[in-house]
Amino acid sequence: MNSLRFESRERGEVDIRELLGRARLMEELLEDGVYLALPMGACDTDMLAYLGGGTPVGTLEAVPVKIVSSSFAALSNDLEGLSAPGLLIALVSGARNAERVRTFALTAAELTVLKMIEIIGRASPAQSGRTSDQGSSPEWLLQKALEPFAMSRGKWRTKIAAILEGQAA
Repeated sequence: MNSLRFESRERGEVDIRELLGRARLMEELLEDGVYLALPMGACDTDMLAYLGGGTPVGTLEAVPVKIVSSSFAALSNDLEGLSAPGLLIALVSGARNAERVRTFALTAAELTVLKMIEIIGRASPAQSGRTSDQGSSPEWLLQKALEPFAMSRGKWRTKIAAILEGQAA
């Protein structure tokens, strides 16, 4: 099946999975009471997430978000070149199937740990300490490593608040 693709001068090709992932993420954040701003132009930030209220007029305390829409099978390749200093990485997996879509949120430090786990996952099962009944693919290991970062109702607001508190300290 051919992938529907759109061209943008600033960002290059954008496939339908990215558009669906962005829409799903925006829906989750808004349902959780997180406000969004969409920066325009060529930058690595896909959106700004903020909680609103409590800040002096003329200031905005926001968390820059980078969206990565990927299948678990392609996630290893997608993580390889990704760097996230100062960004919250929002992974959206399964965006083409609304019933199976999952979202995850990782800070730069958490992304680094996930990348290290992925490198270990590429090693043979014996080297990584896995037994054959635990799964033998790096994809399986990545899925398990992502679980603590899975987002659900209430978690987005908590994650954004924690990051903003860390920035204020």
